[in-house]
Amino acid sequence: MHNLIQEVIIKLNILIKYHEFDEYPSMDFTVYDYPREIWRLKPGWEVTLKTITFIPLILFGVLGNAMLCYILVQIRALRTPTNLLIVNLAVADLATLVICPLMFMFHDFYQNYVLGAIGCKTEGFLQGECMR
Repeated sequence: MHNLIQEVIIKLNILIKYHEFDEYPSMDFTVYDYPREIWRLKPGWEVTLKTITFIPLILFGVLGNAMLCYILVQIRALRTPTNLLIVNLAVADLATLVICPLMFMFHDFYQNYVLGAIGCKTEGFLQGECMR
């Protein structure tokens, strides 16, 4: 039993040493044309096609939901509990339309994360709140 425990400890120490970055001084990433050689770049036609597809969807969705909210807020006779629920859903849809497709495009067009630490926390919070 004692030998088995020692073997496990030795293997764990090897794994820990294996994952330390200081153990690999030979890995010089400055020799790569970053990011062209490390990640696959999306072709221009693919980026253009996805952008052209998303922009009308976002614009029509924002326009439709904004008009619905405006009409239901301005006309006093339409302020029923059911219509207030519809306004609430339209506001949630507006937030989802503005946030989620843009974040998807950032993730899809760039294979590395370009929004930074604050963007990461903000994106997670906003997408989580939109989907609640």
